Amino acid sequence: QWGKFKDLVDELEAEMDRNKDAWKALKEDLNEQLDVISAQKAECQTGFDTAVGSKNALTSESDEKTVQARELKVDYEREMAVCKGRIDELLFTDVCAVRKVRNEVLLSSTVSPPS
Repeated sequence: QWGKFKDLVDELEAEMDRNKDAWKALKEDLNEQLDVISAQKAECQTGFDTAVGSKNALTSESDEKTVQARELKVDYEREMAVCKGRIDELLFTDVCAVRKVRNEVLLSSTVSPPS
């Protein structure tokens, strides 16, 4: 009887040792995987931080360019208004005055009378 129980105890101890060894191996494997995953996570986090920084810089630059474009449009419209005013003045004031004088001179001309 005693031998039978001793054999069962020995079998159980052997199974416990196998389970313990399997657990140690599994634990080491899982810890290695955690180390690898932690390193990959750190790399990904660094890449993410770099991407966010780049995005923020580009957004800021885009905002600055938008402000510059608005300011440039305002300057353009102001300068074009001045330019159009000067063109109108030249066309309808200066050119008309020259035409009027020319036409008056041609009225009394015998070489090139107006038609």
